[in-house]
Amino acid sequence: MDGVKQPDRTPADRAGFAAALVVCLLMLLSFLRNAVWTSDLAVWGDSFRRGTATVRVLDNLGCAYTTAGRHDEAIALFTRALERDSGDAEAHYNRGIAFRETGQSSLAMEDFSAAIRLAPDRADPYNNRGLLLKDLGLLQEAVTDFSAAIRIDPDDARYYNNRGIAWKEWGRPGRAVEDFTEAIRIDPRYANAYNNRGIAFGALGRNDLAAADFSAAIELDPSFANAYNNRGIAFRLLGQYGRAMDDWNRAVLLDPSAREAFLNRGVLLEEQEQYDRALDDYSRALALEPDASDVLLRRALLYRKAGKKNLAGADLRRACGLGNRTACRLLPGGR
Repeated sequence: MDGVKQPDRTPADRAGFAAALVVCLLMLLSFLRNAVWTSDLAVWGDSFRRGTATVRVLDNLGCAYTTAGRHDEAIALFTRALERDSGDAEAHYNRGIAFRETGQSSLAMEDFSAAIRLAPDRADPYNNRGLLLKDLGLLQEAVTDFSAAIRIDPDDARYYNNRGIAWKEWGRPGRAVEDFTEAIRIDPRYANAYNNRGIAFGALGRNDLAAADFSAAIELDPSFANAYNNRGIAFRLLGQYGRAMDDWNRAVLLDPSAREAFLNRGVLLEEQEQYDRALDDYSRALALEPDASDVLLRRALLYRKAGKKNLAGADLRRACGLGNRTACRLLPGGR
């Protein structure tokens, strides 16, 4: 791939590449109606069937398949486009997205890097490679890529938000707050940035500011279950237990798969000695993530408190088998 020769591109070609990046990215990140992507499949699929399988047709049909969740078919089309034009930066970029969606991280990395090499003045390939690096735990490298995207396009709030997440995961919440604040300045209606800044404030011990940011996220998006869960945590740390309970109730109502909200509510219910309800919440959290050894341990201890020794023992053995050392020590003969 290092030997790929970049073809000469006119300004129109470069503009077309930028549009292709935006179109495919928006198709991937937006919740589109079935009729929309079905129409795209029909239009570009018809061109493909009529034998007009140009690079443009292959790229656009591949994007339609990506939007429809048919990633393997999308990858095949982008690969065909690259067989015709190995310097097709947008095909590398879009195939990288499809590879990332199917968990093929190394191949996605190769394609994002190729897109960057072929079109170094485009921000989105840096951003998407940064996301991949972050997911792989390569946080310093991720920050470098997000910073490159910001230098190219300093007015895109997403890049600051993504770099802020990387800073936070890297253990630098102060830097994260700065980036989330800039994302909010650029886009004051960016609910995710408010939520993420709230998490960073929480890491700094500023639970009052965290609660305010989670409230802002909820005001912008009243269906934001994760923001309710996070605000519940902030309220609990502020000693506002009733408000915390209200938020966790709302979170699980909005999202019945909100494992963390069930767990957090269960812990508070246990502290309030509402043991049956706490056990129910721990069981719901485990139904969503059966191998959560921390929740198994909590349920085991509560079973013990309720005198249900057999159930407690079963949870402890399972938690121990999952590597929970505390559970192992609590088993008979454990250490």
